[in-house]
Amino acid sequence: SSLYADADVAYSLMAMEKSAPIEAIVSASIGWGDIYCFMPSVKDFVKGVPTHNSLDLELNVGGNLSDVVVDVIDVRMKDYLSLTARGEVQNPLDVNRLSGYLDLNGVLSNSSLVNQIAYSVGVNVPTFSIDGRVDVVSGNYSADLEMLTEYGDVVLDGELNLNKEEYYADLRVSELQLNSIMPSFGLGVVGCELHAQGSGFNPADNKAWSEIMLNVEELEYDGVMYNDIELSAM
Repeated sequence: SSLYADADVAYSLMAMEKSAPIEAIVSASIGWGDIYCFMPSVKDFVKGVPTHNSLDLELNVGGNLSDVVVDVIDVRMKDYLSLTARGEVQNPLDVNRLSGYLDLNGVLSNSSLVNQIAYSVGVNVPTFSIDGRVDVVSGNYSADLEMLTEYGDVVLDGELNLNKEEYYADLRVSELQLNSIMPSFGLGVVGCELHAQGSGFNPADNKAWSEIMLNVEELEYDGVMYNDIELSAM
């Protein structure tokens, strides 16, 4: 294993001053032998993982406590996974004024590690790639995400405004084989488009409203395939 770290930890950072500078650069390659020595119980969850496949990390963060800039967070393990994230967070100490974004790109090319844990709850995690962006501006959250898996694809574009109590979501599911992911769920192949929008979180409020449009192209349940089902509600 190898580890390189260069960080600036000022007193003002320990005092949680907003102007406190943040600077951290980390580069690490951790071997599984050292992980087992530090956390022996981990070995029971990662049986079969080649010990020569190290867990690699690259981290570069700067700015200050009122504006944290994430140049890169990169986690990789050869033949298993890769995850890269970049972004910026403003006012992280004030939930009401919190703003920022996160660009995300990742690939799980071998799910055997994850499934050693997931199998116990009846879930078979497929290999997948994920790409997208999450934004937050003072209580307004939005996400644009695409997940492509070996058992079908999911695309989501949505927004949630906690201040105005408004929301919308566009969801696209393409040939998702739920029976391969959750065998006990009873559903097979699913393909659909969902659009939902509305205002108000309290259904007892006369001003609250919601509109839902669902188009089910294909839905397999208990071995029977259903097609072209449309639902519109308000």
